[in-house]
Amino acid sequence: MIGSINTDKYQKWTIILSIIQLIFIAIALIIEQPTAMLIPAIIAFGVLIMMKVRWIYFLFALVIPFSIEVELPGGLGTDLPSEPVMWILTGVGLLYLVSRPLVVTDVRWKHPVSLLIIAHIMWIGLTAYLSQDVVISTKFFLAKVWYVIPFYFLFLLIHDNQGRLQGFFKVLITAMVVSILIVIVRHAGYGFSFKSINEAVHPIFRNHVNYACMLVALIPYVWANLRISKSMVWAAGLFLFLLAIYLSYTRAAMVALVIGVGAYMIIRWRLARPAIIITVLSVVLVIPYLLNDNKYLDYAPEYERAIAHYKFDNLIEATYKFEDISTMERLYRWVAGKEMIAERPFFGFGPGTFYSYYQDYSVAEFQTYVSNNPERSGIHNYYLMTFVEQGFLGFLIFALFIIAGIIYGEKAYHQAVDNHRKYFNMAATVSLIMISAILLINDLVEADKVGPFLFIAMAIIVGNHIKISFPSNH
Repeated sequence: MIGSINTDKYQKWTIILSIIQLIFIAIALIIEQPTAMLIPAIIAFGVLIMMKVRWIYFLFALVIPFSIEVELPGGLGTDLPSEPVMWILTGVGLLYLVSRPLVVTDVRWKHPVSLLIIAHIMWIGLTAYLSQDVVISTKFFLAKVWYVIPFYFLFLLIHDNQGRLQGFFKVLITAMVVSILIVIVRHAGYGFSFKSINEAVHPIFRNHVNYACMLVALIPYVWANLRISKSMVWAAGLFLFLLAIYLSYTRAAMVALVIGVGAYMIIRWRLARPAIIITVLSVVLVIPYLLNDNKYLDYAPEYERAIAHYKFDNLIEATYKFEDISTMERLYRWVAGKEMIAERPFFGFGPGTFYSYYQDYSVAEFQTYVSNNPERSGIHNYYLMTFVEQGFLGFLIFALFIIAGIIYGEKAYHQAVDNHRKYFNMAATVSLIMISAILLINDLVEADKVGPFLFIAMAIIVGNHIKISFPSNH
C-alpha cells in the first residue's frame, strides 16, 4: 500500500512538472528566448538547495582550502570557486528569511551579538552612502553581506545540532589537510626556506600570511575533534597543523597561537572580563601617550635600514629592532590612518576607501622602500581601518561585537553540560580570540580564507548560549 501511494505521488508530480516545463518551452518559442526553458530547472535547483542547504556548506568546506584569487576583466577580482558558493548561500539565506517571515522574531536575532552585527551592517550601509567614493564603499557593503548572511545568520539556523556542526568541520579540516600536504611537498622542493614560502603556497593562497591565518583559525576545531574522539588520526592532524604553522614562518600566526593557549586558560578560569578590561585600559593609556607632543615620531624608522629579510631569524631580530620593512610599513600606514581619523572622525572616509586616500595623509618620516604600495594593500590593522573608514561609532560597534562574542563564549562554555558542546564552544571562542589578535596587524575579515571563520565562530557561540539559556524558545 505504501509503495503504491509513493508511486501515485511520483506520477502526480511528474505530470505537474512536465506540464510546467512544456509551458515554459512554449513561452520560450513565442518570445524567441531559448533560455526561458531553463527557468523551471533553476527553480527546482533553488528548491533543492533550500531543502538541503547543508550540502552547499559541505561544498564550501571542500573548495575553500583550494580557492584561488582570479582577476576579472575591468580590474575586478574574485576567489574561485569559493566566492560563487558564498553568493549561493547568501541568496539561500535571503530566500529563507523571505519564505519564513516569522523567523525574524526568533530569539537568535534578539541576542546581543546578533543585534551588534545587525548594527554593524547598518552602519556600514550608512557610511557607504556618505562615502568619499560611493562605488567602492557599495562594493565593500555587498561583500560584507555575503560574509555575514551565510556564515552568521544562515549558519546559526542550519547548524543548530552538534552532529551537523561536527560534520561540517570534518569535511573542512580533511580538505585543509590535503591543501597543507600540497604546500609542504612544494615547500620541501625549495628546501623549506623562508624565502620560498610564498612560492610554495601560491596560487592556492595569496601569501604565507593568508595561509598561516587560515591554519590558526581552524586549529582549535582540530583540537575539539581530538578531545571528543580521542583518536590518533586527530592527534596526527593537530601535529600536522602545528608543523604547517611553524613552516609558514609567519610571526602573526605564531604569536596568535601563543595567545590562543593563553585564551584557553583565561576561558577555563573565568577571566575573560578582567582580561578584556586590562586590554582596553592598555590601549586607552598607550594611544594618548604616543599622540602627546607627537611622541610617535620617536619610532620613525631609518630609511636605509628598514629592509626586507630572507632568513626568519633575521626577520625576528629586525622586528624588535624596528628595522623590518613590513613592520615599518605598517607604522607608515598607521600614522597616515591617525591623520585621516583626525579629519573625519565621525563617519570616516567610507568602507574600503583607505587605499584611495591614505598617501595624502602619510608622514614622510615613516616612509619605506615599499611605500608606493604596488600590491594596493590596506592599513594592516582591521580595528584602525574600521575607525578610518567608518568613524568612531563603526569602530565601537565592531569592537563591542568582538568583546560580546568572547564574554558569551566563556559563559556558554561553563554552562554546557555535554563535552561535545563544551569543546566546540571553547574551540570557537579561542578561534575568535586568535583571529581578533591577528586583526591587530592584518585586515583579513574580507578575505575568504579567514573572514568566514570569524562569523562562524560567533554563530557557534551564540547558538550554544541560546541552546543553554533558552532551550525551548528557538
